[in-house]
Amino acid sequence: MNNLLDSLAQEIRAQFPGKVPNFDENGGTETSEILFLLEAPGPIAALEKGSKKVSLDTNDGSARRLKMQVEDSGLQQSDIVIWNIVPWYLGDGKSIDTAKVTDIAKARPFLEKLLGILTKLRFVVLVGEKARKEFVYLSGLGKFEVLGMHHTSNQAFRKDREEKFTTENRAVLDRLARALKRA
Repeated sequence: MNNLLDSLAQEIRAQFPGKVPNFDENGGTETSEILFLLEAPGPIAALEKGSKKVSLDTNDGSARRLKMQVEDSGLQQSDIVIWNIVPWYLGDGKSIDTAKVTDIAKARPFLEKLLGILTKLRFVVLVGEKARKEFVYLSGLGKFEVLGMHHTSNQAFRKDREEKFTTENRAVLDRLARALKRA
């Protein structure tokens, strides 16, 4: 159990009931050096019928692909805190919206709290195009290195770019694995 992380999720959930998942109990903790930030939780992670956590173990294509890439690099699930730029579900249960500038702005205070909780953070990895919209903001904080990866959704990993995206994501993950081994 990650008390500070769990408390943050509860705080956000109080403002967005039924739409905010938990942090992964098998994932990183307050002392993790790596934070993966995706766009927003999907229905499997956020809604009552789902896992109710942001995890590499979520039963969808994005999580399975990301978990495989993480494991192939030698990183452990416990090395990484996984969260979202917008930590609440943006859909209606039937379809999901994409994060808008206003959603990202509304979520920023929660992101700042999360960054304050992660006391040994060295790397923030922005996973996907929407998450990468916070690159300049996060880079300006100067407390950690900001990297980017392709989102691992089925939509992003179409056959015509699967090999390229896998190679590029693997390069980022290998870099992280090397950095942790030197620490």
